[in-house]
Amino acid sequence: MKHCEVQEEGTRNVVAECMGKLTLLDPPGLLPKLKGHLRVESALTRSTVVTAVKFTISDQVSGHQMGVVRRGRTQVGAGRGRVGSEG
Repeated sequence: MKHCEVQEEGTRNVVAECMGKLTLLDPPGLLPKLKGHLRVESALTRSTVVTAVKFTISDQVSGHQMGVVRRGRTQVGAGRGRVGSEG
């Protein structure tokens, strides 16, 4: 969390993105910790935490959409494999 205090906005965005992606690994365990940091005095930390939550939400949606696309490709590929093996 100490990197949330860096003055460089680009660095804070990278920190937030990493925190957001890590939160996807254990949302019940990590979201409450992020929420707790919303009460700190530092506006930089609060801003980084809010951005991390944004990344968590957007990556969760993207990951779900990618799973649908992957399943679709797998089914199409499997279908082609069966057609080729039958013919």
